[in-house]
Amino acid sequence: MFTIFSISIISYFSILCNEGSLEFSFSSNGFTNFTTIFSFPIKCISAAVALFSLWAVVHNLNRTRIAFVFSQLSSELNKCEEEIKDILSITFPAQDVRNLLSSNLTHPRKSEVCHHFSMITNPTLKIDEIVPHLIKFGVREEHAIYRTYTQSLTLRLQRYVIALLEINNLSDEHYFVRYYASKYTTIMKELYHFGAEIDLELIHSAVQLASMELKYKFDYSKINGSRANEIENSFYSEMGVQKI
Repeated sequence: MFTIFSISIISYFSILCNEGSLEFSFSSNGFTNFTTIFSFPIKCISAAVALFSLWAVVHNLNRTRIAFVFSQLSSELNKCEEEIKDILSITFPAQDVRNLLSSNLTHPRKSEVCHHFSMITNPTLKIDEIVPHLIKFGVREEHAIYRTYTQSLTLRLQRYVIALLEINNLSDEHYFVRYYASKYTTIMKELYHFGAEIDLELIHSAVQLASMELKYKFDYSKINGSRANEIENSFYSEMGVQKI
């Protein structure tokens, strides 16, 4: 497009120089002579405009597609997070946990596990609080303790990370991605150590996304003008640290 436009400009000035003196009038003959003499650059400009129009249409279609896909992925991410929060918000009475372990757990260190949980004073426990305690004694998901909850949690966390990876590939929303990726890395690592069927590479992806280097180098003088330095000095003084 730009090459054709450049050719049209060059050819226009070449014709203008080689034709010598040109007379133009607003009569029909004047317009006819002009279009005849400059037919090549006119056609080039027409082709460039046509290509630009085509590019604009394709660009807008692509932006519309990206916006639609981003909306779908964001919806999937929000849905997964709601489901994750629902699972993590379920509370189990501590006595029920002890009764379940006493009756259903088949593990060589069962007595130690039961004794450990009998010492916990919290009246209720959540799944992300129970799992770390079980890991300490080598209890795993295969022992069928809270497997329904851990499997449901694993499935949703994997969907969550996949949606984040797609969003990161699709857009430049790195702040957004980093924030959401950092929210559940701890529980994902714990589920892996608990023997849950969670893909180690997906956990690695979440850790990588959560560790993206973000630079906050903004020109505050454009925001606060001459007061930028005053605000900066006041801030560091208040925080009791030296300016880096």
